[in-house]
Amino acid sequence: IYLESNTILKPAINLYHKLGFEKIAGKPTPYTRCNIQMELVVS
Repeated sequence: IYLESNTILKPAINLYHKLGFEKIAGKPTPYTRCNIQMELVVS
């Protein structure tokens, strides 16, 4: 699962970390306000 967000949304970022999402870098995005990309690998 992939998501894009903004680090100003600290409660959301904390929730994503708690759920197991990890910060990733480098995917191109059309969203100018996006400054963090996260991914959760599910199997």
